Amino acid sequence: MPNRCRNRSQVINTFRRQLAGGLEGRVSSLEIGPAGILCRLTVPFPAEKDGARTRELFHLYRVSGERITEIEPFVDRRPALAALGSGPAA
Repeated sequence: MPNRCRNRSQVINTFRRQLAGGLEGRVSSLEIGPAGILCRLTVPFPAEKDGARTRELFHLYRVSGERITEIEPFVDRRPALAALGSGPAA
């Protein structure tokens, strides 16, 4: 990812900018595995030439102790599950 967040403040500011720009989304599911928590997000992106486009995105929240230490984005479920430790590699 070209604009990876490196700390808590950057994550919060990124989400604030996206929400202020009109982007919305919802959590579709959560799965817990050896590597952390996998969040499936459903995000309708603004209309383009061919109309609105809804995408599913996956964020793996890697956890150490009681803290999220890393957020790893995925565009496909299979590699996200493999990274979580709950499914086959893509």
